[in-house]
Amino acid sequence: MTVSAGSDWSGLGTAASTFMIGIDAAGRHVIPAADALLAIAVSEQHPITGAVCGARVMVARKWGEYHRNHPVIKSDDRLCPTCAWSAALATGRLEQELDALRPRDITLQVMVRLLPHTQILPRLCRSIIDQLGADEHDHSRLVEVLAHATAHRPVALLPKECGDGECEHQPCTGTDGVLACPACSLLAGGWAGEWEGQYQPECTIAAPCQVLSTLAASYGINGTDWVDSHA
Repeated sequence: MTVSAGSDWSGLGTAASTFMIGIDAAGRHVIPAADALLAIAVSEQHPITGAVCGARVMVARKWGEYHRNHPVIKSDDRLCPTCAWSAALATGRLEQELDALRPRDITLQVMVRLLPHTQILPRLCRSIIDQLGADEHDHSRLVEVLAHATAHRPVALLPKECGDGECEHQPCTGTDGVLACPACSLLAGGWAGEWEGQYQPECTIAAPCQVLSTLAASYGINGTDWVDSHA
């Protein structure tokens, strides 16, 4: 199996950087292609190696090369933020990563209803990049802060009938939706079977959470921009 470096993946003035997709119980990860191919050579059926974030993951070899618009990445919001930002920095694709954080579709409609500003997370991440600097040789600090912010990305939660497309709002605009923080909330574990990852009612934390508010204050974003009507 070979992996070719596409033109999307030109590094910061150096050789092209190529990555592949890895998976574990928590979601999707990014693996340096050289490490992925070595793992496949050792065990084609169970290629295990380290992701960019350090997690032990299985190489999803049938999915091929990682890129931000890959269908399996776009359809699953469980992409490891440390892996995503590391790959974006290594390949010079920061603008693409920032764009991926912009709310769309039903999430955007819920945010428009609840928040005075919908671009909370991309705005914060751009401020972090501007202040910490993307041109530094060591990106560890920058990735750490960006990943921490992204982990608290507001997620739209809809009533079951809206999620199933059986509500009376056709077309559904998220009228009864709320925003929650996936990192602060309690999500069902593997014991829940097909319902794994569901937000638990005893601890569903509204978004934007205090983590984002604190980071916003630290990076010079006006706190009044974060006031929302559902707090």
